[in-house]
Amino acid sequence: SAASDVYKRQVKEVLERTFDVIRDEVTGGDAVTIRGFGTFQTKQRKAKPARNINTGETILVPARKVVVFKPSKDFNADKL
Repeated sequence: SAASDVYKRQVKEVLERTFDVIRDEVTGGDAVTIRGFGTFQTKQRKAKPARNINTGETILVPARKVVVFKPSKDFNADKL
């Protein structure tokens, strides 16, 4: 129905804006916590040696920042 189409567009808009805010905050170095769901944050990964599987050559993977998600205690896969 027309009413549900409007509803879907509104929900999509809210979710897109929410993800934009999360992305902007985490990119800026802040953690974002959603109560009952979890926390998005960045972590620094150290440089580490790795092996090129085609040549067997050892290479160094550089240090980098990655985004991690830590679920809250309420968001537990055991309860699903």
